Amino acid sequence: MLMNSKHSTKNSPKVDDTMKSLILEYMTQCNKGNHAEAEVILHKINTMRKLTDDS
Repeated sequence: MLMNSKHSTKNSPKVDDTMKSLILEYMTQCNKGNHAEAEVILHKINTMRKLTDDS
């Protein structure tokens, strides 16, 4: 199911905030050249995306 503003979930703001936080941390680690940590964060982002897309 595609999500948009008309079809949101109750936990959507929390997921959005968490996702935003993870993405910003990923970008920070990439910019610092800490690619190993960035990959760990990217894995968390992709896992969260899969979990929220399946709902």
